[in-house]
Amino acid sequence: MLKVVQSTVTDLPQLVDQVMNEIPPGSVIGLSGALGSGKTTFVRAFMEKLIRNHQGKKPPRIVSPTFVIHQVYHDITPPVDHFDLYRMDHVNDRMLNEIGYNDALAYVQSHRGYLFVEWYEHCRDIRSLGLNATIAIQGLESSRHYEINLDAKV
Repeated sequence: MLKVVQSTVTDLPQLVDQVMNEIPPGSVIGLSGALGSGKTTFVRAFMEKLIRNHQGKKPPRIVSPTFVIHQVYHDITPPVDHFDLYRMDHVNDRMLNEIGYNDALAYVQSHRGYLFVEWYEHCRDIRSLGLNATIAIQGLESSRHYEINLDAKV
């Protein structure tokens, strides 16, 4: 488990480097934290770094999937899927299938991409998500505290 206290958003690229070195492509990463704690900001920083490392180009507009539930970035290498379960309660396997989670999971794993799930704790059986790692983000007054669990098998 990594524990990191980050003082500003400008420090986020170093944290992303650490996470990329520890979490291999094909992984599913669960993100938890209060509203506005920085879950989507972390995904955005991760994708920006990923795109610069692999393609050397400007990343697409990366937005929170809170209202659409699922954002797809399959036009980058490696591909990324980003889910947000905030607006869903007691998510079960049927619901995951309906929102395209299982298809996205298979695609990301077969193409060695990444799948991010915000508010993963809304899932009834977290094992259904196939998490490889979790990142708990806590906003402090002027910093963020990241607790990264690299062995999220539950």
